[in-house]
Amino acid sequence: MLLIFGKMLTVAVLLVLGVVIYKAGIVSVQGSKETSALVIQICCPLMIIYNALEDESVFTLTELAAILAVCAVVYLVLLVTGELLPRLLRAPKEKYPFYTMLSLFGNVGFIGLPVGLSILGSGSMLYIVIFNMMYSVFFYTYGLVTMSRAVGQKIPFRLKSLVNAGTVSCVIALGIYLFRAVHPFAAPALVTDALGYVSCTTTFLAMLVLGVNLATAPLKAVLGNLRMYGFVLLRFLALPCLLAAVLSRLLPGEPMLVSSMALMAAMPAGNMSVMLASNYNAETDTLTSGIVLSTLLCTVMIPVVSLFFPG
Repeated sequence: MLLIFGKMLTVAVLLVLGVVIYKAGIVSVQGSKETSALVIQICCPLMIIYNALEDESVFTLTELAAILAVCAVVYLVLLVTGELLPRLLRAPKEKYPFYTMLSLFGNVGFIGLPVGLSILGSGSMLYIVIFNMMYSVFFYTYGLVTMSRAVGQKIPFRLKSLVNAGTVSCVIALGIYLFRAVHPFAAPALVTDALGYVSCTTTFLAMLVLGVNLATAPLKAVLGNLRMYGFVLLRFLALPCLLAAVLSRLLPGEPMLVSSMALMAAMPAGNMSVMLASNYNAETDTLTSGIVLSTLLCTVMIPVVSLFFPG
């Protein structure tokens, strides 16, 4: 736990550094948006491909199918949790969809990818890749249905929404694993070195953007939402601990799979939900509150969740 707490403390320092950089006027809100696009469209996708190339793990088609099945079940648990918790906490009915979005769509790419690799190593890469692919599937299907409930209008699903830098890089990574299963290979050093240099920037740039987001968030209103504290503790602390404990019993021979699923479930709420809400003129206070609180508390909650990792 101390090792993981140390890594999360490093993340917290980078987050604070992001706040300081913004306050010092070095990076503006517009600059943060451009950096966010750089991380989402370039850094994270290349980091996925780089770590897939560096990871020497070999998986069969049967194992890949089993991982997909486990990941789908985890997402269904997150979905059900998101539907039940606002009712349990007696949140206003009109805010139910926002709690569902917060529960279902964690920051598994922007934060999850660099933090997951830092804590679990490259052996977790395939599990994180599949988790991110499942995120896209759920976001552009059930996520749109949920936001439709919030705004009272039907939001159409477009298949092309699933084609983006993140999903394309995940497909490439899966292809690397599949190809390696039948024909071991090593990428040229020129390629891996270039990808490695880009990958090294991802964690800092991601934390810089989050630091700017925190610096510009209405913290007084966010920190005063007492119901959200209960939601964050139940969803981002209690549930991942329970998932780790249950999956450890069900999958005793798969410690990396169990740890990866629990860690991804513990990732704080992501920004995509609030972006979608803004796009359809829905209120964003509930989403912003959940995102900021879960991000602030994750540096403490994730080390606690790690206590339930097998092995």
